[in-house]
Amino acid sequence: MNLCRVLILFSLTRTLAVAQLPTSEPQAVNQKQALEFLLNDLPPRDASSLSSEQAAKNVQLAIQARDRAPWKEEIPDEVFLNDVLPYCLVTERRDDWRENFSKRFWPLVQGCRTPSQAALIINEGIGKLIKSRPHARPDASPLETIQAGYGSPCAISILLIDACRSVGVPARLVGTQSWTVQKEKQPPNHFWGEIWDGQWHVIDAGQTRPMDQGWFLENASRADPANPRTCIYAVSYKKTLTRFPAIWDESNKDISAEDVTLSYVKRVPVRLQVIDREDGLRIYGHLTITLRGRLIADADVAEPTVFMLSAGQTYDAVVRAIPGPIKRPRVFTAPYEKGWLLSLAVGD
Repeated sequence: MNLCRVLILFSLTRTLAVAQLPTSEPQAVNQKQALEFLLNDLPPRDASSLSSEQAAKNVQLAIQARDRAPWKEEIPDEVFLNDVLPYCLVTERRDDWRENFSKRFWPLVQGCRTPSQAALIINEGIGKLIKSRPHARPDASPLETIQAGYGSPCAISILLIDACRSVGVPARLVGTQSWTVQKEKQPPNHFWGEIWDGQWHVIDAGQTRPMDQGWFLENASRADPANPRTCIYAVSYKKTLTRFPAIWDESNKDISAEDVTLSYVKRVPVRLQVIDREDGLRIYGHLTITLRGRLIADADVAEPTVFMLSAGQTYDAVVRAIPGPIKRPRVFTAPYEKGWLLSLAVGD
């Protein structure tokens, strides 16, 4: 960590201590950990402009949003840090949006029990207020989009994602710079959102479609994992070796991403259940699913539950009973046909 970050961390640690903010649950990321994450991967453009007051306030509000959400126990630490805590996504203007959005959107979603319910309500409201203009500036900030009353799919997605984060819903920006097959009257590229509700769900910003629907999913399913220009990428605040395709500024190499192409190619709904190894009966359990080290799902499973997987891909799954100890990983392959029920047994 360079000297600038060290000084900011020292200043922010003192700020948080003086504020005497309420502590989080022992198992959850605390304020110091959140602050360190924020600073360790601070975007280069913000290294000299982020004030201690702004960062301290961001940490405080993000943790408060998480802790009052009914789904707080269902947010893995790595998802909270990367997809709730950050104050920015790509190259948009750095608005101080979190407190404003928390006051604006929390009353709308405080009766919701799941992140999906909250995200859909917020998206419906945004769709009524903001018009889609494909050729508008892609990286408009959320407050610029609200003020204009219109935005590009990317800008509306940025607005939706920040609004979701303000109420403790993990959300991230996803997109591609080019389709493998270009269809007439369709844009050559697209950007959308994903929200976490035990797994990543697709949400078409500003539209009224249910989760995991959208005209672009057929295009995305044809992405070529071997061709970086047609791959699907999700923005990551945490630094990675993969770069997000900022098509409006292709010289920008500072936006990290995860390559999530395999989550879109051959998408298929698969029902998974947890069973007892001895008698084969279904039990209440927990599944943590990864693909090549990337978290795909982390959810309690009381009955057969649908997970969106990629047909033919082999996944690692940690299966445990509730209550019960964590067991060694198991391996399963997603089927090619819809409607399959796979049973994952608890046991060594």
